[in-house]
Amino acid sequence: MPPARSQPARLQSVPLPYFRPEALQVLPLLSSQREMVYQQISHVIVVAEQEMSATKTQVPLGDGVKLPRAKSPHFTLTQSVPPSPAAFKGKSSLSSLESLELEKIPKPPGEVGRPGRGGYNLEEHLKWTDNEIRELKRVIHAAVKKYLDTTKSRSFQDLEAVRKVTDLAKRCFPQLEDYQNCWPVLDLIHLRLKYLSSRHRQKHRRESSECASA
Repeated sequence: MPPARSQPARLQSVPLPYFRPEALQVLPLLSSQREMVYQQISHVIVVAEQEMSATKTQVPLGDGVKLPRAKSPHFTLTQSVPPSPAAFKGKSSLSSLESLELEKIPKPPGEVGRPGRGGYNLEEHLKWTDNEIRELKRVIHAAVKKYLDTTKSRSFQDLEAVRKVTDLAKRCFPQLEDYQNCWPVLDLIHLRLKYLSSRHRQKHRRESSECASA
């Protein structure tokens, strides 16, 4: 007798369990899970003698929002510094010197030693005595020989050396302070150097011609 075949087991559907809606419990969400709040720090610039005030704003975060890096408040103090009394003193002294210089006797127009060609005669404008003018010339001539280069005109002289001559003349003749920039002394320096440099050039030409003829 042949063996009996086993019957395949039949699949049976299992019913899902039934849940009642009121049986489900919803867990509460934390406040950090629902909304995040970023407190932005505002920058405050404080000027001297001004009250500081800071405001805070709340910015809700969303997806893809980049937060700027918070920085500490930056304070800038400004204070106006009044000018020192020395500055006013320097300006006032300079202006007073300029006004005093303008009150002095001005230099005549033209070039000294050329009265017939638009210039003037020094002795006539000084109105000094003959002895005073003669003594002034003696002092100037000696100082020119000591401090200046007698082979060059006044325009090629060292300014410090020319100042030494004028200072010496004013010590000997205090009335020269009454003239703007001490122009009588500068005129005498100009005339003396013009004469001495001309003699030097004539001597040099004469020596050169003698060497060429020999």
